[in-house]
This record gives sequence, C-alpha cells and structure tokens, in this order.
Amino acid sequence: MKYGYECQECSGGTVKDVTKKNYETVVSGQKFIVPAARIGVCDTCSAVNYHGDELRKWRKIFESRRNK
Repeated sequence: MKYGYECQECSGGTVKDVTKKNYETVVSGQKFIVPAARIGVCDTCSAVNYHGDELRKWRKIFESRRNK
C-alpha cells in the first residue's frame, strides 16, 4: 500500500499502514465485516485513509459472499 505520507487532516502526522481484523464498514449500503482490512491511520490525529486497491478488494469479497 502507498502510505507513509503526511496526513491531510492535521498536517502534523504521518499516515501509517495498519491491518485491522474484522473491520466493520459499509459496502453498497450494507454493513460488512472485512476479515483483514489494510487501512491508513494518522499517527497523530487517527484520521483514516483508504487505498483504492483495498476498497476494490473489499467489494470483491462482498460480492462473492452475496452471490453464495
């Protein structure tokens, strides 16, 4: 993932790559739990950032579960 940049929210922290297990989010208007979500979190203000590749991965998981 492409984290490690300056936080756009506080301009004082650095966005770090964090993996969260059982991360709760919303996909297509429905609550969804991502088994292992890689997100960017500011080490100063805790603002959360999402990489487009990760969001696409979540949607793919969501769609595969919905179509079962």
